Amino acid sequence: CGAERRASAISVVSTGQRAIAAAGALLSGVVIARYGAGWSLAVGAVALSLAAVAYARIAEPRSRGDGHRASVVSDTLEGLREVRRVPIVATLLLITVIAEIFGFAYTALLPAVAGRVLEVGPSGLGGLSAAAGVGSVAGMLTLAVRADRTRLGWLLLSVLLVFGLSLAALG
Repeated sequence: CGAERRASAISVVSTGQRAIAAAGALLSGVVIARYGAGWSLAVGAVALSLAAVAYARIAEPRSRGDGHRASVVSDTLEGLREVRRVPIVATLLLITVIAEIFGFAYTALLPAVAGRVLEVGPSGLGGLSAAAGVGSVAGMLTLAVRADRTRLGWLLLSVLLVFGLSLAALG
C-alpha cells in the first residue's frame, strides 16, 4: 500500500469502527427500551470483555530494525515537532480540535433532545445516535473512494459547514 493509498486505507478502517458504533447505539437504545439501562450496560461490559480477550491475544510487534524502541512520550514529541514544522498539519489539527470541542458537545444534549423535544424515548435516542454513526460511515466511504481525486481541505471545510448547520437546525 503506497503513500497515495494511505488515506483510503485509514478510511476503510474508520468505516468499520464507525459502523460498529452506529450499530451499538441502535442496539443499546432497543435494549434500554425493552429491558432497562442495566441490561444495556451488561451487554456493553460483555462486548468490551470479549474485545479485551481478543486484544490480549494479539502478538506484540517486533522492535524496529535498529533495536531502538521509542516511547509514547518521544513519539508524541516527535509528532508535535512535525505539526510545528508543517503549517497545514497545524491548521488541520486546530480545525479538528475546535470541531471536537464545540461540535461534538451535542452528544451530551442528545438524551434531552430525544426525550423532551422529540419525545422518542430510549429507542429513539439509539436511532438518533445511530444516525450520527451512519453519517460518519457515509463520510468515511466517500473519503475511501475519492481520497485520491478530491481536494481534501475543501472537503473537510464543507463537511464541517454542513455539520455546523445541522447542529444549528437541531438546536
